[in-house]
Amino acid sequence: MPVRKGLPFWTRCGCGWPKGKGGRDRYVMHSPQLLGILRSYWRLARPERWLFPGRDGEHPISPTVLHAARRSACAASGLSKRVTVL
Repeated sequence: MPVRKGLPFWTRCGCGWPKGKGGRDRYVMHSPQLLGILRSYWRLARPERWLFPGRDGEHPISPTVLHAARRSACAASGLSKRVTVL
């Protein structure tokens, strides 16, 4: 899900998106380690429009790039089980 600037808002255990699908606030739980990484990225990168921008900055990162990063991370970690990205 692409995330626009100003979003997400951080909670103690995760992050949320105001007025998500159906106009309702959406919350996602994260591990403390991932939440720390995302907060650090947000502070350092200060993305202009998207939380994870594509090459031009006008569009979010493409699914192809995301899946390539997943394949690379799985290979580097030595995972043998199937890993999916939602």
